[in-house]
Amino acid sequence: MAFNLLRYFSLASAVVVILSCIALGFIYRSFAVAESIRVSERHNVELARSFANALWPRYSAFLTASRHGPAEELRRPPEIGEIGEFLKSITTGLSILKVKIYNAHGLTVYSSEAAQIGESKAKDDGFMTVIREGVIRTSASRRDKFSAFSGEALNRDVVETYIPIHGEDGKVQGVFEIYSDVTDEMERVDRNTRRVLTGYLLAAVVLYLALWFIVRRADRVIRRQSEEIHESASELARQLRNQLVTEQTRMKDVLNLAGGIAHEISNPFTSLTAELDVIERRCREDEAVSNRWLTERLGRLQAAIGRISSVLNRLSAFPDADEGDGKTRAFDINQLVGSVLDIIRISDRSRQIEFRTSLSPDVPPVQGTRSQVMLSLFVVMTALVDSAEGRPHDLEIATGAGDDGVDLTLDLNGRNLGSAPLRAVERSDVKFEFGRGLLQSSGSELTVERKADGFRVGVRLPAFSRDAA
Repeated sequence: MAFNLLRYFSLASAVVVILSCIALGFIYRSFAVAESIRVSERHNVELARSFANALWPRYSAFLTASRHGPAEELRRPPEIGEIGEFLKSITTGLSILKVKIYNAHGLTVYSSEAAQIGESKAKDDGFMTVIREGVIRTSASRRDKFSAFSGEALNRDVVETYIPIHGEDGKVQGVFEIYSDVTDEMERVDRNTRRVLTGYLLAAVVLYLALWFIVRRADRVIRRQSEEIHESASELARQLRNQLVTEQTRMKDVLNLAGGIAHEISNPFTSLTAELDVIERRCREDEAVSNRWLTERLGRLQAAIGRISSVLNRLSAFPDADEGDGKTRAFDINQLVGSVLDIIRISDRSRQIEFRTSLSPDVPPVQGTRSQVMLSLFVVMTALVDSAEGRPHDLEIATGAGDDGVDLTLDLNGRNLGSAPLRAVERSDVKFEFGRGLLQSSGSELTVERKADGFRVGVRLPAFSRDAA
């Protein structure tokens, strides 16, 4: 199935835009909220110190004293009313919702919400950390209801800050807790976040559309080029297939001609061999004719005739690959390899090659067009012989049974391809491709591995199956 570049880009880009928008919104809002809290904290600290400067000279004894008793009694002193009136007057128009003052023991000595006076935070570890270490602590929250100076406030964003008040000796004498209303600030952050996201989305959409048109054009170009490559590959495959058929037919004609010549020559040589036997027999019986020199020469002549006869027998066996109908049949791969080797050994180019065979007798019959397999093996072995260029080397040929097939390996060793002429390697590669095409048309596979000192060729042939036959 063809890869749909445009659809992939569209989906992937949409996901990236959405995720980046979510991430940008989260990051921007987090920084904006943190900045708003930091500003509110600084504002609360300044107000607390202003309150302390105004209240401490007059009410320090009241605010720092250790007191015990019921909460009702702690709310009665007149100082509480005076402090409340003062704070209410100076916080009018500000975003301050509530002010609480604690002594150094965690007791609430003043609160703008009178019901909280007398409460203790001595057991609150966070609060006691402010007293012990003299640090400022701030937190933000959303309140559905909140009791403020002006009455009950609803749905408020609140920043509360604990500010320690130090005496002249550097010790914490009390703590101010100031609640600021930052609802408007949070709403402004939300509005700015929406504006940023809107601007980002608009820019992303413009970029997305520009890239979409570019990718669409590229996709069309790629599809057109892919179709052209596919058509070219199909045409090349058709031409190669036709060429293979032509070469196969031409080779078959040549082999048939060689077989006919071998058959025509075989009979005269049979008669000649018989005559030589008679001459040798007469030489042995008649001492006048028999001599060592004549016997030796006749022996050499007979050996030469035997060699020619062997060559002719090999040639005559080569064209009998199949019945000529091109059908797949079962045949013995070991026997076929032996026949091809007999022909290969005739060539002068194979004089420097030492052939080593390890043909397993347990391999099953293979299935295919015997003539095509024989021709392909002939081409592959010829390529290996040619790649040696007359240099001494070994060619190891082995067969073995594999999973649902037979494995044939041809391992060429003894020649350094790094210093070999490139033309010889290229010629071998062309022949390997020719052999691969023949084997594939017969249902087999061929792999070629180039080594530093030669080649390793593997052939996988299907085992014979009566169902397939």
